[in-house]
Amino acid sequence: MSIASYGQIKDTIIKIGNEKVILDYDSRLNKSELKKYIENFKKDYIKEHDTKTSNSIKNILGSIPLSSDACVNGGFENDIIAWTGLSLKHGATSLPIENGLITNPGILPFSQIHNSNSGGNYINIESPGNDPLLISATPSVTLPKVISGNKSIRLGNDSPGFGSEGIAKRFVVTPQNAKYYFQYAIIMDRSHSNPDGTPNGSEVFFIAEATDMNGNTIDKIVDIGNPSNPFIQSVNNGSTYYRNWHCAYLDLSSKIGQEVVVMFINADCSAGAHKGYTYLDAVCEECVNTSEGNININLTSDNCMQFPQPISGTFTLPANGNATNQNISLGIYQNNTLVNTINNPQISGNNYTFNLSASDFPNQNIGQCYDLVATLSFQMPDMNGNLQTVTQTSSTVVNGVQDGETPGLDNDVCFCKTEPNCCNIPGKVSIKLNKALSLQNNAFQLQINGIITPLQNIEVSMADYHVVYNNKACQPQNMGVFGNLSSTMSTAGNLILVGNHTHSLNWELGSPTAFNGNIPIQIGVPDIVKLSCCSGKYYFCLKVKITDVNCNVCEKMVCGEINLKTKHIIQANPLPSKK
Repeated sequence: MSIASYGQIKDTIIKIGNEKVILDYDSRLNKSELKKYIENFKKDYIKEHDTKTSNSIKNILGSIPLSSDACVNGGFENDIIAWTGLSLKHGATSLPIENGLITNPGILPFSQIHNSNSGGNYINIESPGNDPLLISATPSVTLPKVISGNKSIRLGNDSPGFGSEGIAKRFVVTPQNAKYYFQYAIIMDRSHSNPDGTPNGSEVFFIAEATDMNGNTIDKIVDIGNPSNPFIQSVNNGSTYYRNWHCAYLDLSSKIGQEVVVMFINADCSAGAHKGYTYLDAVCEECVNTSEGNININLTSDNCMQFPQPISGTFTLPANGNATNQNISLGIYQNNTLVNTINNPQISGNNYTFNLSASDFPNQNIGQCYDLVATLSFQMPDMNGNLQTVTQTSSTVVNGVQDGETPGLDNDVCFCKTEPNCCNIPGKVSIKLNKALSLQNNAFQLQINGIITPLQNIEVSMADYHVVYNNKACQPQNMGVFGNLSSTMSTAGNLILVGNHTHSLNWELGSPTAFNGNIPIQIGVPDIVKLSCCSGKYYFCLKVKITDVNCNVCEKMVCGEINLKTKHIIQANPLPSKK
């Protein structure tokens, strides 16, 4: 049995079955007290390993009240309203580290999760000010307890003893909350990481996790107090670790329209003598994690590529200036598979640009679409002085799926049909499609100018259309009938409209006329694409064909887009709105 000493706390390795387990104990215990302490620890350890954490927490998910607003009281300005308290225990060493948690007993009123003693669970609403432990540390560190508004919530006390506490919220995912933002800061003791600084599952940690109602993980963020994490800093000669305020989000876009549970959990170490706590604030407030490196892609609304196709974006490196060996690359994905990686973009300040060619894509056939992911990588020293590689991406992987910038697979950029743009009619003919000044979302004005010879026909037909949703799960299997066109203009000059409310509008018959002006057009969109809790855009292109009396023809493609309005589910007894 090996023993390491930290003041009045000793760290020993005991054998339970075939496992070697780290145990912390108070060196002031006499032999009989120590023997009893070890026996109780072994009993708890065996009991906790026989009870799977997933089942333990799964059993309480259905008891968490359903909230009508995922974002209500996200800044804790109304204290703990709309949140559910969790009383847990971290008594088993395991990887993934969160598998060492069990309910203890599970859901409790917040008034019963306010024990500042050793072994107690603790949740408290915090007011502005600096963290008292860090402000008195050596060297002194200023870490604000509140990052947004006038309040935050603290999970965890400053005493050890296997404690773990959290808050939870159950709600229906909508496009508006599909990226569930939050900010947090953590303060923790140095605990029992591996000699190389990597985690072993016994450490103090924080986790933000989203699950479905069956307990399956949708997305999670785990922050462990281990020295190989380059964003963890230390004070008090390395005995106290901390991570300053950090912006993050859980990606819930795969569950739009479904119930989920989001949990924020703090946990002491599983060996018993090290503790930690977490400040949490600004839930549902969009943020950018610029202090630790960030990268994004700026895509246009038209996903049809014209080569050379520029793909641009912005990036930031960590604010502390310690990042070295930075690199930016662009991943091209199809069907959730990386098919090519492009390097060496043009960089100017914090802006980058890749100029793509058709050969960068394995299949250039019309209709082939791809997803794009920008990756920023750099190296930073950890607390042991080792360089750690950090990778930030413009889009995160959720449940093994990388869908790029636009939610849904294979819809960031596409190979589209080369549109006709031929005009043999004399004069400087101009054909444009403009959004109409109307309350109707699908109203447009077709503007025709420069006609100097009489026309015998004006034909407008639907050439192409597609719908892009915030989430591919929103797309119905049967999309219905698209593209019906209508117009309130029965005559264009002396030409008469025929074929209203079809895929093609024709102004013909009558007598030839040199028409110049605006033609009002409405685009028909079937109701099936306007799904509850889903939003997206309907892209379309019209082919305009004009024929004059001399049989000269002018053809042009004009394109537009329609925002599909979101229908919101209204639930009974709504909670107060977000702060």
